[in-house]
Amino acid sequence: MKIIRTLVIVSFIFISSFSNAEFKWTDNGDSKGKGLEVKSVYLQWHQHWVSFSDATGRDYYYYWGAEETPGDKGNIFFSTLLTAFIAGKRVSIYVRQEPTHGNSWYEFTFINLHD
Repeated sequence: MKIIRTLVIVSFIFISSFSNAEFKWTDNGDSKGKGLEVKSVYLQWHQHWVSFSDATGRDYYYYWGAEETPGDKGNIFFSTLLTAFIAGKRVSIYVRQEPTHGNSWYEFTFINLHD
């Protein structure tokens, strides 16, 4: 019985780590690394995205869901990105490693504003 419980726990840990493997913090997995320079920030109402571009021209987005407005998390992300853009600060994001939506957009789910 203990062996089965151990196998189930190990399976959950393996599945959990595998499902999150496609996302990673920028800066080689460090949320407090060098960060990305924000070059543009905008809301895409039709796609329900908070999106931005970095200094290299790469595009990132946060999908806020089916709601018509961004909601709390979307508003926080937009505000954080706008602050970084205006103040010249950098951000690190928890980002999908492979692009989506026409192989040019990278989805992110968390953000860290640098000092």
